[in-house]
Amino acid sequence: MKFKDYKDEYKKYAEFKFMVNKEWPINTKHYFYYDESDNIRNFNLKKGKFNDYYLSQFTLAGIMSLNKIENKDFENLFKNLNLQSNIKELKAKNVLGKFDNKSYLSKFYSDRLRVFLEYLIDSNYYLHYATMNVFYYGVVADIVDSFLVYEDIFRYITCLGYDPEDFKGFLYILMIDDFKFWENYLSGINFPDLNEETSKDFLNTLYYKVIRFNDDNYSNLRYIFSQILDYFLENNNYTLLTNLEEKVLIDSFANLYFDKLVIYDKSFHIFDEETEIEKKFKVVDVEHSSSGGTYKFVDSKDYRAIQVSDVCASIVSNLYKYFATTRIEEIKNYILDNSNQLIIKNLKLVANLIKKTIDYDQYLILHMNNRVELEKYKMFLDIIDYN
Repeated sequence: MKFKDYKDEYKKYAEFKFMVNKEWPINTKHYFYYDESDNIRNFNLKKGKFNDYYLSQFTLAGIMSLNKIENKDFENLFKNLNLQSNIKELKAKNVLGKFDNKSYLSKFYSDRLRVFLEYLIDSNYYLHYATMNVFYYGVVADIVDSFLVYEDIFRYITCLGYDPEDFKGFLYILMIDDFKFWENYLSGINFPDLNEETSKDFLNTLYYKVIRFNDDNYSNLRYIFSQILDYFLENNNYTLLTNLEEKVLIDSFANLYFDKLVIYDKSFHIFDEETEIEKKFKVVDVEHSSSGGTYKFVDSKDYRAIQVSDVCASIVSNLYKYFATTRIEEIKNYILDNSNQLIIKNLKLVANLIKKTIDYDQYLILHMNNRVELEKYKMFLDIIDYN
């Protein structure tokens, strides 16, 4: 979605959420603190490459409290983290482990992370987050949605007992398995702004890749998707993804900033400084909306709650990148084998922190990921206590 559409979208979103909020007893005064991880600001495809890592997991996250948080409230946490004396502002890199270029699990190999997570679990604070797999949302979802605007296609898949998320999950796996090809190919056809010629080429190329995709877990979806593509090719329908803004896949993550501001419109929302997002808040006139909470942007150096939120955002982002780069069987086996006590301990703590949040209010968590990754997330929460 391009930001020029956000103003009308925000109004619709706010009106809908306002109706829902009337039934939500949880929508009372809270204090939300936010920071970002993988903040690439936009996702685009130029000169044969995406502007950032294709598995970037933009995450807006932090802590939520029933009461306003003061810096002094974190004295014990900062003391127990035993930070070097020259560190004036807590950052995720001070708490999480170093990435070993092999697995995102290495980010969870840290005793400071254990201290941090145990503190949050024992505290009166709750984790909140909105997280988005940028390749899925900016590429895969748009492709599948472009087919589903045709009523015949939508009816066809629903009559067969499937829904759009099934096909988005299938296409995500197909494209991730051959990512370098798709990066070069999509750039060459000026994706997502296709004309009739490039739309035809895209349909033929996708059809070729689908019928040769060899994974028995997706045999039915592969067949149905190939039939859909064949339908478009036989009917010379080459209007998919035309007249869009060239090579811009996600032009802003502002909608994730809107989410809790609208849902929890009786709350206070404190964001880390982000100039472009502040401008977009003014464009949609959030300040004068009847369905938006009170907000402000602050310098994280002055707010320990924002610093803690920075660590939370990195934890969530790295967890989902681990899901995105690891098959579900491998995740399960690793947890059950219990090969690294500290990593397993920290994964348990992360799961318990998420469960603490869900038990209080499930709407504090927003996933914008494909169904395959969400299945890993659900399995992770289910199995982590049984290793």
